[in-house]
Amino acid sequence: MRIVPHCGACMQPLKSSQHAILDDANGLIHKNCAGGRMIKDQGTVDELIDRHPKWLGDLRKYYPKRNFKLIK
Repeated sequence: MRIVPHCGACMQPLKSSQHAILDDANGLIHKNCAGGRMIKDQGTVDELIDRHPKWLGDLRKYYPKRNFKLIK
């Protein structure tokens, strides 16, 4: 069984490049699903995980960093 992190409001999967917010309960929600919630921070899911490792660090295993190298 594979765990897929999802939006706390609409329950749809969160993708690493999607714009999301970190709400007052330290949950990730799609930016469009925020409604009237208190927003602590916003950005892509990847950016939020990097900026808030204390709360979201465990999610990194579901969204591994991609280190691309340019080949000339």
